[in-house]
Amino acid sequence: MIFENGYPRVNGSSDFEDSSHLAGILAITNYENTADCRRYIKTEYGVLQKHTYVRCENTKYDFSRDQFILLAAGLIKQGYGDLVDLDYVTGRDIMPPSVRGVARIATGKKAWWFQGLWLKAEILWHSYVQPLEESNQIIALCSVYGDEYLKLWTKHNKLWKWSIYRYWSQLDGSWRDEKELSEHVIKYVENKI
Repeated sequence: MIFENGYPRVNGSSDFEDSSHLAGILAITNYENTADCRRYIKTEYGVLQKHTYVRCENTKYDFSRDQFILLAAGLIKQGYGDLVDLDYVTGRDIMPPSVRGVARIATGKKAWWFQGLWLKAEILWHSYVQPLEESNQIIALCSVYGDEYLKLWTKHNKLWKWSIYRYWSQLDGSWRDEKELSEHVIKYVENKI
């Protein structure tokens, strides 16, 4: 992993466009070297202040739902839940109930029952239909909703470890070259379950 000006990027990447995503997983899992998730909030001053999330300094892309899930969980973990706001997202992704629940939990409220139910459905989908997909998003959502959701994922997804390896260091994710991080994320999950 490489840090420049306080922004992390994976070894295999030539840019920082996934820096906010990476910062989120580092914060969630208490990685020894992490980034301040507040760095990914851009404020523009005019007649009114406008806040948006950014992927990195001088980003070229909109801020997506997947970026939001990781950054929001990281902000909550670092004690900045008051900075979690769906209105700061610049992408046009549909925000499912589980993601809207993250914003609700960040304000100190409980998620609505259907938001938790939606997350359970997502977990089961990613356990039986797409077991190697979206591991970081599932881990981030579970870190916000509670360890019982993480236990549900690891109970039903027999390939959960492989999904983490696949994203960070193996198979089609081998280009990221983050074996140490994949091991760290797996250990984090094991300690939670």
